[in-house]
Amino acid sequence: MCAGAFFAPGFALAQTTKQSAVNLRPVPGFQSEGLELGTMLSPMLNPNTVQTLNSFRVRAGLKVMEEFDDNVFNTPENGVADKIFHIMPSIGLESDWDRHAFSTNFAVDKGYYEENTSQDFYDYILDTKARIDIQDQSNLGLGYIHARQHQIGNAPLTAPTAFDPANPFGPVVDTTNNGTIVYHQDIFALQPVFSTDPLIARINIDGQRWSYVNNNNVDLGFQNFWQYAITPRVGYQAWEDTSLYVEPQYSQRIYDSDQDANGFNQNSREYQVMFGLTYDFADVTYVDIGIGVVHSTFTDPAFTPTTGPTFDISGIWNATELLTLNARLLQSNLATTDFETKQVATNFFSLGADWEARDNLYFNVSGTYIDAVYQSDNLTPQGGFFPSEQRHDKTWSYSVGLTYYFLDYLTANVSYLFTDRKSNIEADKLTKRQWFLSIAAKI
Repeated sequence: MCAGAFFAPGFALAQTTKQSAVNLRPVPGFQSEGLELGTMLSPMLNPNTVQTLNSFRVRAGLKVMEEFDDNVFNTPENGVADKIFHIMPSIGLESDWDRHAFSTNFAVDKGYYEENTSQDFYDYILDTKARIDIQDQSNLGLGYIHARQHQIGNAPLTAPTAFDPANPFGPVVDTTNNGTIVYHQDIFALQPVFSTDPLIARINIDGQRWSYVNNNNVDLGFQNFWQYAITPRVGYQAWEDTSLYVEPQYSQRIYDSDQDANGFNQNSREYQVMFGLTYDFADVTYVDIGIGVVHSTFTDPAFTPTTGPTFDISGIWNATELLTLNARLLQSNLATTDFETKQVATNFFSLGADWEARDNLYFNVSGTYIDAVYQSDNLTPQGGFFPSEQRHDKTWSYSVGLTYYFLDYLTANVSYLFTDRKSNIEADKLTKRQWFLSIAAKI
């Protein structure tokens, strides 16, 4: 896990199936009052302009964090331990309107290693969202993210598939380099939503640009790519608490280079269709169950098309006024960037709990299990190249965290993350422990 993962890009422009999706149990908030933009700029503006700009609020924050990592380079054996000190400022602008919405936020994560100073990093993310309300339950969502993040070490912590069906490919890392890989990511998102009981329809349209350099600032051009996805969903409320839906998806990945470092064209397409239902009961329980099939095709004739089943089951249960449980079970058969195979069959399971122990004390725990099989038999040997042993990874991870809210604008957190990956490829096993201690303030 790299530090950049603390603010990994992601969009949530609208509810999944129903606009009235289950509301999570209220938990201690960390949202400051902020400052009215017009009042801040009032010495330079006339009263009318001040009044107009006061519909925006400015929020700023600063987080400092001490991290201890017992395997900073993600090595199979004899891991190097180090401490990393993070300075994480942020600033944002948010509208305060009865209709429509706009927000933009900029956050930085500057990391300083105590011993391995050559690995110091500077990550940042700019996140902008807008919502144009058309009717009571219909709107148009727009979003843009630009992020500079990094991966350190010679092994990604998860299989290179996506656990979000809206993102069929997932991140890419250079698994042959022991140093830091820096990548820039641009995400463009468009989501029209139309809802009139008992029908709801939405379309997720997104484009992403990924570009990479290594720790010597050399452009890894053969890894740079664009990916596009369009995912419509149509749902119908068949019963009071239950909706049925169909969700097809088309995705495409296009690399800058016609050939990667091993002479293969990595361009691919994905076709997926999912049928499912959602259950939404009294703001207490929300379940989304989808079952379908995914088909992958590849530009390179060395790789044959693949077809496999997929399902995605997720749920939230507000067990009490103070306790929320959530779970997800996912199976995917998706393309990967590994040159030795173009498909990974993945089973993913996660379980988490959030508990409000006191008015200002918040406890959370989560665990995940990932079983990933890299299906190398889809590769046809060419030019003397033969695939290696089919890889099979099993990864367990769990985290525990405790947050204390001193005030609405001041909080402290302590957390622990453990990751253990076993692989039939000996060099790809991994054990990693991380501790985090942070204090954050907002205005």
